[in-house]
Amino acid sequence: SIEYQHVRMMFHRTCDEKTFQVLKIERVENTTLWEQYTSKKSCMDRYAAGLSSSPQDPGRRPRGSNLKYLFHGTSRAASDKIVRKGFDRSFTQNHFYGKGAYFAVKAKYSADNKYSPADPDTGDKHMF
Repeated sequence: SIEYQHVRMMFHRTCDEKTFQVLKIERVENTTLWEQYTSKKSCMDRYAAGLSSSPQDPGRRPRGSNLKYLFHGTSRAASDKIVRKGFDRSFTQNHFYGKGAYFAVKAKYSADNKYSPADPDTGDKHMF
């Protein structure tokens, strides 16, 4: 799919294909949250295009889209929890900047063993 190819390309921008082989890409989606996001994004896109005004500040000028694709490296056990329950601060163990879920622009940062330890049974890494 186009989505699969896009995610793979974003990953390999900073993770060398010789070092990191993508074994599987799956879409995990909370339909309710996705619908809320797309509705809000649509409003923001209309505002950025000058087709509507901001209810908070009608005189403010549009800046355009600021959509970012981010990566989150994690263990297999934590990835199973994230798939079932979503990102939750209570799952975190590394608190460099305080308790929370952290995301990186560069996949190689999230692929580091510190954030994405290899599965002891398979050697695979897990990332969102």
